Amino acid sequence: MPFVDAIRATAAFVILGHHFSSYPPLATAAMPIAGPALNWLHDHGRVAQIFIVVSGFILASSMSKRVWDRHSVGQFVAQRYCRLAIPYLAAAGIAMCACAFARDWIDDSVIGSVPTIEQLAAHLVFMQDILGYESLSAGLWFVCISFQLTAIYLGGLFLRDAIVHRTSRAVRKRWGWVPNGLAWLLSLASLFYFNRNDAWEGWAVFFFGQFFLGVLVHHALEDRRAEKSLLAYFLVIGVALAVDWRPRLVLRWPLD
Repeated sequence: MPFVDAIRATAAFVILGHHFSSYPPLATAAMPIAGPALNWLHDHGRVAQIFIVVSGFILASSMSKRVWDRHSVGQFVAQRYCRLAIPYLAAAGIAMCACAFARDWIDDSVIGSVPTIEQLAAHLVFMQDILGYESLSAGLWFVCISFQLTAIYLGGLFLRDAIVHRTSRAVRKRWGWVPNGLAWLLSLASLFYFNRNDAWEGWAVFFFGQFFLGVLVHHALEDRRAEKSLLAYFLVIGVALAVDWRPRLVLRWPLD
């Protein structure tokens, strides 16, 4: 999907520039040369929300048509952890080495304190932000959120396949809406409650409203009957912005 790849590549470069503009001493040294560009990146470079939408779209396209049981769920979680953890831990290790090398030259307010065993253990399970530990690198939070969102979405698919679809036809007809209904309820809670409170920023529920948009975009492209659901969700987003204007919600609209 070249268009999706182009969105991710562009957003990645903008986020890189945002990080460059936000942390000294590089930003301080570059300010006389590229001050206006750095100021713009600092103020407008947080486009990670687009990655959340793309993640929902990609996961829905690769996971929604599969049949999920306990074995396939366990195998997928292990594979997903390894796929995310290997580059994540490599980046954290490089950041730790760089901080150790520069500790005598740069102030601790820039490079952070010496990592503890508990802090490293929290990073291993993607829970440093939830448990209140300082992150070893600025961008690691996204990997943690991505893993949480995947787990929630996978749980919904497991509920669909291993529970609802294994019941009788009458029960499926009556309760088959439950997985999708729960996703809608969680999305509404995210848009109107969790996403309005920065205290939830370390949890997937803060971002689930963006993630669910990507899921609905995939379903609308696969089945024209799902376009009504996507349109309804756009209206919900409009109401959420009217209730509480948040630039982080607006950032996801260019994808659509």
